[in-house]
Amino acid sequence: MRSIPVRRLLPAQSISLAHKHQHYTSPSIRIRTRSHPLVTSLDNPWQLCFQRAYSRTVLSKDHPRRPTKQSCSNSKQHTSPPISDSNILFRKHQRPYTSAATAAQPIPRDTHGSRANTATHNFSSHGSRQGAKSSSVKRESRSTLDLMAQLGQSLKDRNLKLALDVYLVTRRRTLPADQVESWFHFQRQLVQLFHFNRLEMVATVRAERLSGRQDELRSRVLKHISTRVLLGDDHAEALTGLVDAIGKSRAMVQYSYVTNSTTKLQDWREALRVLEEWSAAERPWEWSKISLDGDVNKKSRSPAAASTWKNGVLEKELGSWLVKLMSKLVYSHTYLVRSMLDTIPKQFGIKTTVDMHLVLLNYYAMFGRDGYRDTLSIVASMASKGISWKNEPAVYDYLIYSLSHMSGNEVQANKIIEQMLANDLIPREETMKAAILCAARSGDLEACSRYISKMHEEWNLTMSERMKAILLYACAKRGDFDSAVEILGQLSVAGTLVRARSEPRIKKRAADNPDMTTSTSINPQLEEILSTQDLINNSNVLLALINQTNNKRGNKKQMTQDFIKEEVAKVLELFTVITKNPLQIDTQLYTIMMQYLSTLPSPLPGMTYLYKEMQGTESAKPNHVTYKIMLEACAEQMDMEYGRQLWDDMGESNVVKDCYIRASYVKGWGKIGYLKQAEWIAREGLLIQEGLDKDRRQHQAAFVLKNRQRREQGLPKLQDPPRLPRRQRLNDIISLNVVHELMRANRAHNKLDRVYDIYQEVEHGKWGSRIRPNQFTLSIVLQACGSGTATTKLVDRGIGLVEHYLESQQRQLQKFSGDDNEDDQDENSGQDQGYRATTDAEETISGKSSLASLSDINYQLYFTMLGRHHRQRKMVVVWDEMMQVIEHPPSHGVTNMVMEALENVQWGAAPIKRIQRQLRERWPQVDWDSAGRKKRHVSGYGIGEESVDEDRPVGAGGRFWR
Repeated sequence: MRSIPVRRLLPAQSISLAHKHQHYTSPSIRIRTRSHPLVTSLDNPWQLCFQRAYSRTVLSKDHPRRPTKQSCSNSKQHTSPPISDSNILFRKHQRPYTSAATAAQPIPRDTHGSRANTATHNFSSHGSRQGAKSSSVKRESRSTLDLMAQLGQSLKDRNLKLALDVYLVTRRRTLPADQVESWFHFQRQLVQLFHFNRLEMVATVRAERLSGRQDELRSRVLKHISTRVLLGDDHAEALTGLVDAIGKSRAMVQYSYVTNSTTKLQDWREALRVLEEWSAAERPWEWSKISLDGDVNKKSRSPAAASTWKNGVLEKELGSWLVKLMSKLVYSHTYLVRSMLDTIPKQFGIKTTVDMHLVLLNYYAMFGRDGYRDTLSIVASMASKGISWKNEPAVYDYLIYSLSHMSGNEVQANKIIEQMLANDLIPREETMKAAILCAARSGDLEACSRYISKMHEEWNLTMSERMKAILLYACAKRGDFDSAVEILGQLSVAGTLVRARSEPRIKKRAADNPDMTTSTSINPQLEEILSTQDLINNSNVLLALINQTNNKRGNKKQMTQDFIKEEVAKVLELFTVITKNPLQIDTQLYTIMMQYLSTLPSPLPGMTYLYKEMQGTESAKPNHVTYKIMLEACAEQMDMEYGRQLWDDMGESNVVKDCYIRASYVKGWGKIGYLKQAEWIAREGLLIQEGLDKDRRQHQAAFVLKNRQRREQGLPKLQDPPRLPRRQRLNDIISLNVVHELMRANRAHNKLDRVYDIYQEVEHGKWGSRIRPNQFTLSIVLQACGSGTATTKLVDRGIGLVEHYLESQQRQLQKFSGDDNEDDQDENSGQDQGYRATTDAEETISGKSSLASLSDINYQLYFTMLGRHHRQRKMVVVWDEMMQVIEHPPSHGVTNMVMEALENVQWGAAPIKRIQRQLRERWPQVDWDSAGRKKRHVSGYGIGEESVDEDRPVGAGGRFWR
């Protein structure tokens, strides 16, 4: 009787045949292949019993299972009489088979044993179960991603309670491999949030109890990082402390900016102190020693050359955070940052990267000629440490930008770009901005156009609005007002030129007045652009018109009143249009106008009017450049009563009276003959400078190690040195310019002995250890000694002074050429050498000659002094010495002076012929006539006035590159 239902329900193939195949089909697939459904009705319970028995029989060979209490109870339940409720009966009989089918299927590896994939499925076909399984996996992954996103958002919102709740839920999940790094990132952010919340609760009453609870929770998070994420690392505990230190350091800085703290610099220093405390406790520099000692085939490697950290994520995070700290501390703690470049490998056991050196390159690239030398020294330091920097385009960008502060450096900028191309680096937009700015500093529009054509044709770079603004600055330096207006129109309306739109009307008006140019009146379109344009661009348009008028006029004494009225009217009209909008008022704009008025006759009334306007505004207060220009005008006009008033106004406005302002003030008092007043002002600057130098030495001693042999001790201990104002840190109160003005004043009033005495004081360091005489100082003394009223004793002093100067320069040349042990010297001495003024010995070092010599103008003054006081024999000796050391042909004045002096004595023509023969043999390419003069001018290396920083005036070139 029972065989009939079996034949009707089971497949045609017998059970024994199903076991003969090695890879048999699962029972679910065999059942699914039937044409009619298995479960047609639930009235026959035997149908489910036979099917359940068949499933256990087939799965028992490959999937043995331990009998459980649940299976036993289920078998007992099915031996009992059936329950009347068909739904309950269906669920009871479905459960054992479903568990067996679920056990037969493999667990997905990507979920690592997640419960959701082992949940019970409804009794259905194989395709339904596969779809249910895949949807469950997707739901599980989707829920994990949702939790991760919720955790990230709560950390971003600084909601510690929600972030901790989501973290505890997500922690129980087994994450996929691609989410492990993100999970570690969220853990580090959670530690930072703990520290941030602790800083917020410091002022509350319940801070102690709540902070204790939070410290416990933070310790649990750190323990989970150590036992899960950092499992297997030899320094897991130490790296966990680093996670805590970085989180605390970041939280301190974040809290400082959230609360708008006024001690942000101190907070950055305290953030660095936290990392120092971790390194002092864990001593990570010893990890590399342990790794090198355990290496069998090790070679001599320094800790800076190899990093022994196993966790690259934390090493990268520590390096990036140190770079951030260095970039914030470099402006006020430059000594500390410079020492960190050498101590970071030994302090933290990580590599010194290019990004750390880029912090100093960014800082020193703003200081002109001296900054360019510093950038070269930093690049050389990277090369000596074995740091690969040639594939980093930012290094080349900073080198070119440091050159852009000085005019005439287009050739060097081209060499740097060629070096980039040789290293398979394509110049970037920042590179071309710096190169165009370097050419614009000289007003070379042709070089700017060549750079732009290379950008389009060779490197596929587009011209940005910032580059157009740099071209506008080039037009201002060159004095091309029409091109400046054209570029300004392109900046205002893309693709539309103001010059082209206003050209027909200009031509019509020019036909009525042939003398009129495009700058005679301001058209309405240009007025509209100027009212809404940027302040820097408007300043450069005004500067372009000013330089154009300066190029047209000649000497100040030769200008007529009509020319002054016509040209000044154009400039005043443009200045009035720009300043019509109160938002366009700027200190720089007024300073440009003051600089222009100072070049006119009787400039003080107009400058005083602008000065009062500046005092009445909020956005255009006078600065140090404004006062320097006005004091210079007062000195030229010898109106020192008004200069005294300006000097007092500077004290009330807290404007730093630096060396440039003090030099103009000393010049004014010296011109009117108040020599004691002028020297008192200079001495006052010397006293202030001594106080600043003392503060600087304390500032330096707080961050720089005294001996380079103690570098293994790590970073110097942070202290609290006295803070200096920014301009007092960057500028000196007294310099060689102030001393030069004092010497000129005494020479102009025939105080020749005092000129010599001041030179001797400078030579012996009585005007500061960093002030040393240069070629220009020597020229002032030679002019005093060579004057007609000079005594014989003073002439002898002048001769001895020149000989002593040449000997000292020769000693410096030998010192610099033979100094091979510079690294073993004390660091403070190197800093003092960096502070001293640039001398002509450094210029001689950069040349080809290894012998000390004077400049051409000083040789001319020297021969003038000897000729006036009848020292012809000494002239011949000096001439022979000069011919041995100079590399360029002497100037017209030098040869004439010697020839005329030798003609006055009865020595015959032999000395003159010998000098002519020396000139022809030494420089045969130059045509010399019978008098020894050059027919064709060959540029020598004479000096003129003192070099002045080109960023001191009112130009705005350096602000375009950023």
